[in-house]
Amino acid sequence: MKSFLKTLFVVSLLLNMACSSDSNNNDNPNNLQNFTSSLCVNVTGPTAAYWDYAHGVPFPSTQIPTLANPGQQFIHSQYPALGFTMPQGYSGFEDQAGLGVNMIRNDNQVVWRYVPNMVALAQIPIQDVVANEVNQLFAFYNFNGDFEVVCSQNRTQNLGTMVVNQ
Repeated sequence: MKSFLKTLFVVSLLLNMACSSDSNNNDNPNNLQNFTSSLCVNVTGPTAAYWDYAHGVPFPSTQIPTLANPGQQFIHSQYPALGFTMPQGYSGFEDQAGLGVNMIRNDNQVVWRYVPNMVALAQIPIQDVVANEVNQLFAFYNFNGDFEVVCSQNRTQNLGTMVVNQ
């Protein structure tokens, strides 16, 4: 009888601890206004959080980011694993050159580009690849003015030696 009561107490305690109210303060979902980047001192706010996250620094969020306004599903015709739900008001277009996707907001004010398999046929400096992407973005917006680079990260990776078996 005592073991049954102990078990009942432990189970009820675990259930009580597992179930909690939603007290994570959803009143202010954008708590990144004062965020400062650990990699770029010139950037603050949500841009700084995105910059750090894009460079492998953990995102300081207590909640898993979810899409507030889910829209249609995008699935790449040549690579079905490249699929995701887009927000409402966005359209996805396949990028066949790099086997990627361009997601553009319907008012053409936002472009999100994802190219996981970009291949260069020669040794091209990464700055040239970035310059090409920036020039394509400028051409999309018909922009021909000057711009200022706020942050940049140039890293090298030792690829090691290649082993070939015959």
